[in-house]
Amino acid sequence: MSTYLVTGATRGIGRALVDELAGDDLILMARHSDTLTALCTSLPSARPVAVDFARPDGIADAVDAAGLPDRLDGIVHSAGVSLRGRIAEMKPAEWTEQLTVNVVAVAELTRLVLPALRAAGGTVVFVNSGAGRRVIGTGGASYAASKHALVAVAEALRLEEPQVRVTTVFPGRVATDMQRELRAYEGGDYRAGDYLRPAMVARIIAHALRLPGDATIPDVSVVPRPVSEQAQ
Repeated sequence: MSTYLVTGATRGIGRALVDELAGDDLILMARHSDTLTALCTSLPSARPVAVDFARPDGIADAVDAAGLPDRLDGIVHSAGVSLRGRIAEMKPAEWTEQLTVNVVAVAELTRLVLPALRAAGGTVVFVNSGAGRRVIGTGGASYAASKHALVAVAEALRLEEPQVRVTTVFPGRVATDMQRELRAYEGGDYRAGDYLRPAMVARIIAHALRLPGDATIPDVSVVPRPVSEQAQ
């Protein structure tokens, strides 16, 4: 049985990954303790760790209180926020929140668990976005900036920590609550069938985590097939 830490475990891709890894020893992180506790009641081997990534200075205390293991086979950074607004509209506090949650907190948590990852030769998976490669649509500058920065974190970690495998997953649009909010901002309809299923992205992440020790997947992009192609 492997031990994995999953952030953003109660929603979207993170929640789907919990189902995919249900047979393993899981440490689940999310902001809301009540939702997290409810999730863990159905997973006897899972340990809930409530932490607010908007306050990265508190992550160390949360990790210490949880008593994380000496060996960690993998961590999946699935937590994140998507704040939308044109550059002419976005206030400094909004830029700060986006970069804090999507980059600073991720780097801090990774720093804290690196000894356990090194001991296990573990894998770090960063759940990025198509916005980590290019800005998609208007109003996405701060989100794309945070995801581009996350690419830099992943690339630097790969250079600095040769004992640890590093994978970045770049999903296209996924059928999640975040996508629903984005479509509302864009003034369009939300049709879940137009997007990737969270379970599909979770399956790809699980594959990266379970690779034999002599292989790694540095980066992987996954996008939804057009409905017309699926019918062929």
